[in-house]
Amino acid sequence: MTTRLDLMMRDPTLVRNFCMLAHVDHGKTTLSDILIATNGYISQGLAGKLRFMDSREDEQIRQITMKVSSIVLQYEQEGKRYLLNLLDSPGHIDFSSEVSTAVRLCDGGIVLVDAIDGVGIQTQVVLQQAFREKVKMCLVINKVDLLFTTLKLSPQEAYETLASIIAGVNVVMSSLVNAEQIEKAGLGTDGDEDNEEEVDTDDWFMPHKGNVVFGSAIHGWGFSIEDFARVWAEKLKCNPKALTRALWGEHYLEMVKGKDPRIVKKPPKPGALPMFVKFCMEPIAQMYDVIYTNPDEAKRDSMIEKLKLANIRKNDLRSREPEVIVRAVLSAWLPLARAVMTLVTSHIKPPNVQQKARLPALFPELCDKKQQGSEFHRRLRADMERGDADSEFLVAYVGKMYEVDSTGIFMEGEKKEEQLLAFTRVFCGTLR
Repeated sequence: MTTRLDLMMRDPTLVRNFCMLAHVDHGKTTLSDILIATNGYISQGLAGKLRFMDSREDEQIRQITMKVSSIVLQYEQEGKRYLLNLLDSPGHIDFSSEVSTAVRLCDGGIVLVDAIDGVGIQTQVVLQQAFREKVKMCLVINKVDLLFTTLKLSPQEAYETLASIIAGVNVVMSSLVNAEQIEKAGLGTDGDEDNEEEVDTDDWFMPHKGNVVFGSAIHGWGFSIEDFARVWAEKLKCNPKALTRALWGEHYLEMVKGKDPRIVKKPPKPGALPMFVKFCMEPIAQMYDVIYTNPDEAKRDSMIEKLKLANIRKNDLRSREPEVIVRAVLSAWLPLARAVMTLVTSHIKPPNVQQKARLPALFPELCDKKQQGSEFHRRLRADMERGDADSEFLVAYVGKMYEVDSTGIFMEGEKKEEQLLAFTRVFCGTLR
C-alpha cells in the first residue's frame, strides 16, 4: 500500500535534506526540539528541555551532541506538504568527522550563531565544511533574548550586535570564496565553465533576502525580516517587497502630515531609529521589559490584546516564572518553528536541483571534461543531476554504520540478532 509519505518521497520537489551546524552550545539540539515538537513526537512543553536528538546516555549526561542523528518531519506551507529530513550534528571540535558526514548527506544547512558569543572557532569550521560540499546555507542567530535580559542592551545596540555577527559570518564566507578562487587559478581551472560558480562574497547572508532568522530557541520565538514586513506593509500601506528591503540596514521612515510615509536613507530628524530597530527590535524589547525587567501585568495584557494573541494558556500567564510567561507569549506571537521551517522550504533547494550544483564536489570524475565523451558518464551524470529514482544506476553514499538490535526490523519468524544499519543517502536509482 502506497502511503502519503511514500508519495512525498517520490516527489523530490517536496523534499528538503538539511542539517544543523554550529559551535558547541549555540543551540542546535534545542532548536531541533522545537521543530520536532511541531510533528507531535514530543510535547511543546518539553521542547528545548528533552534534547530528543541526543539519544545516547553519554550525550544526555554531558549535555552535548556527540553523534549525528536524524529524523523525518513534515511541514505544510501554502497548500504544499513538505518532507524535511533533519540531521542534528555535534558542535564540539572533537566530533568534526560527524559534521563532515552530515553535510555530505544533506543539500542544505542551518548555521546557528549565538548572539552573545558570536562567530566561534567551530562556526568557522562548519562553514568551511559546508562550503566545500556546496550545500545551501541559511543563518539563524540564536539567544537574541539574552541581549535584552542579560546584557541589557537597547534595541539600537541589539541591532548593531546582530549586524556585526552577520558581517562576521560573511567575512568567513568571503575568505572561503577567495581561497577557492585562488586554488582554482593555481590549478589552471579558472577557465573551466563547469567548475566556475557564481557566488556572493560580502553579502552571503542578507536578512532582506530572507535567508536569516533571528530568535531564541529556549523561548521558542523567531522571525525573518519578511514576517514583520507583511504585518507593517498593511498598516503603512506600502509594498511588502520594498518594505522587506528597507527593514535591514540604515533605512528610516519619514512621516509627514498629510503625506504617505516615505522610506529614506538618512535620519529624517535627530534620534530617528532605523526601521529594523523601530519595527522589529523595539516591540520585542518592550515585551521583555514588561515581563522581565519591569513586570507590568496591565501593559503586558494590553500588548497581547493589540497583537490579537488568543492562543495563550491562562495558566501560563498566571505563572510566577517570567520564563514561562515570556515563552508562552512570544512563541504564540512569533513561532520559531514556523520561521525556521519556512526558511528551509524557501531557501534550501530540493535534491533534484541542489545535486546538480553539488556534483563537482560529490563526484569530480563525472565533471572531468576528459570523461564527457563517454556515453556511460553522460547518462550517469544526467541521472545524478536530477536525482532520478528510476535511473538504471544506483549511486549511494553510506555515511555511517550503526550496530542495532534487530527487534522490530525483521519479519516474524526470521532470526533476530545484532545487525549493522547503514545511514545512507541515495543520489540516484532506488535501493531495494
